[in-house]
Amino acid sequence: MPSVNYSNKVQFKEAINHFKKKASITTASWDELKGLIHAKAFTVAGATQIDLLKDLQNAVSFAIQNGETITQFRKRFDEIVSKHGWSYKGKRGWRSSIIYQTNKNTARAAGRFEQQQRAKAHRPYLMYSTAGDSKVRPEHQTWNYVLLPIDHVFWQTHYPPNDYGCRCKAISKSSRDIKREGLKFTDPKTLDRDLTLVDHINANTGEVSKVYPGVGLGWDYNPGMAWLGGDYKIGKEIPSLGNTQQSKIINALNAGYQKALPVFKSGINEKAAEHAIGKLSTSANKYALGHLDTSNLLKLSSYKGIGTTLVTINDDVITKAVGQVSIDKLYYIMELVQSASPSKINGDLLTITKSGLIITIKLGKEENQIIRVTTV
Repeated sequence: MPSVNYSNKVQFKEAINHFKKKASITTASWDELKGLIHAKAFTVAGATQIDLLKDLQNAVSFAIQNGETITQFRKRFDEIVSKHGWSYKGKRGWRSSIIYQTNKNTARAAGRFEQQQRAKAHRPYLMYSTAGDSKVRPEHQTWNYVLLPIDHVFWQTHYPPNDYGCRCKAISKSSRDIKREGLKFTDPKTLDRDLTLVDHINANTGEVSKVYPGVGLGWDYNPGMAWLGGDYKIGKEIPSLGNTQQSKIINALNAGYQKALPVFKSGINEKAAEHAIGKLSTSANKYALGHLDTSNLLKLSSYKGIGTTLVTINDDVITKAVGQVSIDKLYYIMELVQSASPSKINGDLLTITKSGLIITIKLGKEENQIIRVTTV
């Protein structure tokens, strides 16, 4: 894998793409959204107006894409604050730095992990690396040179950054690298304390949360892993949120899925072409179509509860539907999943109907799968 240049002047394609796909979700405070949802959401504490939030997101996106310095970012930050009359908490330098550094660092972390996953067959190990100066947190210093397989559970919760301002990173290594550099693998038993949750008490509210020693509240997730597999994890978190947050998050995330509609249509067209010539492939694609509308969540919660909001469909179901339903109607499957259309519940099956199209969804803990598509 080519080395990653971490200077501000290098375009980092994976990091840029990661950040651009984030949904804008307004919050009064940063911890309204827990760790995994931050992987998919852009939020700024106190930015409760969606237009303000989108301007800030565009500014950060531009900074990441063009390698802006914090000084350059602050100039546009001031313009946005003036435009919206935003009265934020904290000093200008601190607030602008938090927005700039936090989003840049997590986007880069997600991009690095995506690269590392692609190269896993040849570089299957990760090593924790600090910035190596006096500003490194003592707990993070103890993880310097931790060397483990990329799939070890440690990287699910301790892949850096691990708190605001954390400059640590994880570096991929091959067996040859390890031998040449004289590195030693970490004994997993030495990490038992680091992987044991402890109580964290909010000084303002008294609320008790569980955290890992040395990892900031809400930072116990791998930005890249959460992004790559975040559809499933976020789907399981949404049911536990309040109704207002559920609606806001689902609407924002579903808007992101709608941007991927051309990809889903392409999959349908491919199956239709195979059906037309009588040569069906054995592909096993699965498409995430979005999260169930809040009206269906309410209905399900009162009826039997729900484990996740995410709805998926695989190639087998699309193939069967192509022979029974017109292509133009199949394009509306995603819309049905995300809409407040008439629905019925029968055991673990949810049926949604709209515009002559009927989809049957088998409810589950990890995902809700469309198992049948028919017409009225």
